Amino acid sequence: MSTNRTGPSDALADVRALINANFATKVAGRRLDGDTHLVHDLGLDSMDLLTLVAAIENEFDQPVVGADEPPPELSTVGAVAEVVERMRAAAEQDDVAP
Repeated sequence: MSTNRTGPSDALADVRALINANFATKVAGRRLDGDTHLVHDLGLDSMDLLTLVAAIENEFDQPVVGADEPPPELSTVGAVAEVVERMRAAAEQDDVAP
């Protein structure tokens, strides 16, 4: 999956791809839009959510949350996409910093 894309729709597409890659059996045939709830709509459990966070961290080579930050609310596909957008913005700032 390409992580060079930018923008909310690209982040949503990347999150959909990560979810499909990691939970193909659970999400087969289900809609994956911004309002899709990870637990209620897709049936992901707490271990699945940890797997998703690990997949995001591996894909973007940075932690989902900083050491001094509270964990993000990852209840919907859209919420995960917002986290990915923040991670991309932080990575871009790191690339520009002297």
